[in-house]
Amino acid sequence: MSQTQQQIGEFVAGVQAYVSPVNVVNPWRDYVTGYDIGPEAVKIRSEHLVRYLEPRMSKARYIFIAEAVGYQGARFSGVPLTSERMVTGNHSLGITR
Repeated sequence: MSQTQQQIGEFVAGVQAYVSPVNVVNPWRDYVTGYDIGPEAVKIRSEHLVRYLEPRMSKARYIFIAEAVGYQGARFSGVPLTSERMVTGNHSLGITR
């Protein structure tokens, strides 16, 4: 395991360790019946975050942390500042072609 992979693993483990207040969901820790595809959703989101960070760590000078991940984004994908539509390619910017 490279130093970068170890750093990413430690970062994601820290995010997973955060215990949310009541009525707040940590998508990298909490499974929510009725919203998630199954108990494996937490692992899937965490793996998505790792795969998102890996290619960027050698190039990025900064990592921005958002306060709220949003109900359409990281709540499902595990990747902050995105929406499920952006990840699946079904996102429109309102541009007509």
